[in-house]
Amino acid sequence: MQQAPRIGATHRDRGRARQEARLRIWLRDGPNCKGCGKLIDITPGTPDPFELDHIVPLWKGGKDADHNRQCLCPDCHDAKTKGEAGERARA
Repeated sequence: MQQAPRIGATHRDRGRARQEARLRIWLRDGPNCKGCGKLIDITPGTPDPFELDHIVPLWKGGKDADHNRQCLCPDCHDAKTKGEAGERARA
C-alpha cells in the first residue's frame, strides 16, 4: 500500500542523487563551511564532514534544488536548524 504524501511535502533527493548533490554543492561552494568558514575535509573515510543545508527551509517554501543548498559543518547546521525550529514553532 502506498503512503499518501504529506501536505506541503516536496521531493527530496535520496541515495545516489543525494550523494551527487553533496559533491556538486561542495565543488561549487568550495572547501569551507558557509556558516563559520571552517575547512570541510572530504577525504574518504572522514565521517560526515559536512551537511547539506537548505538556505530557505523547505517548510518556508524553499526548493530542494542546488540554488537553495549550501554546505555547513555539523555545528553550524545544528545551530541553524535549532533556530529555524523555534521560528517554526512560533509561526
